Amino acid sequence: MKTKLLLTKLILILFVSTCLFASNTNEVNTKVLPFMLRYTNVEQNHNYNVLQVNSQLSNIVKATAADFIASVNVAFRGTSINMQAPQQTATTQVTISPWKMNNGGGAISFNVGFHGNPAAYSQANIPNASDPNWVAAPVNANGEINYSVNSILSYCLSQLDFTYFETFLNIPANFNISSLNVAFAAADDGARAYIFNSVHPNGAFIGQISLGQNPISADYASLAVAGEINRLVIVQFDDCPSGNNLTGAKVNVNGQVVAINTGGC
Repeated sequence: MKTKLLLTKLILILFVSTCLFASNTNEVNTKVLPFMLRYTNVEQNHNYNVLQVNSQLSNIVKATAADFIASVNVAFRGTSINMQAPQQTATTQVTISPWKMNNGGGAISFNVGFHGNPAAYSQANIPNASDPNWVAAPVNANGEINYSVNSILSYCLSQLDFTYFETFLNIPANFNISSLNVAFAAADDGARAYIFNSVHPNGAFIGQISLGQNPISADYASLAVAGEINRLVIVQFDDCPSGNNLTGAKVNVNGQVVAINTGGC
């Protein structure tokens, strides 16, 4: 391609030089124009857009060599820009399924010592995706998890109640994941997200949020796998009466809110 562009410019320069040294208009009409018409036909066979050159020959003959070459350069640069591939965006390339919720197995006995203790996750039992107890999760107008119910626990810091939330991220094979942020606004008493895919069949996580902690966001890009559906499960637990909450849980990819595919992934 570079060789053809160079050859094109050399021919055009030769044409301008011939025009500048032509003794009269008749020479231009009898010698130069037929040459350019033949050149135009050849270039058209190679899908080059030189129709503008052919339609404006009379003006080109009067132009200076510098102006003519500058015009050609602009035309080629414009062609290059038009050939660039469109930029991919998360909203058009990646989708997630609607959030689902599973109430788990109810209250279990376990001493945590303090609210949101990460040791509690050792007692979690994430249901399979095929578990029949998955139901639609409560979400707000922005599609974020908005879960708030009364606690079923009878004792504080010696019992746990797990609730699970899942979604499926459909990431195309050619999509570049620069960031995949899982965010939580608040949790009572703790929440952690696990991602499942071919690289992490048993689930992998980055951080968690505890009661009273400021909103957090963890980047799961290093754990995600493009070209397949990634399952994301949020494990939330309550360790004390009287409330049981998880709010503002959401997923952003490459800094953008991911579109929810209501038909599933």
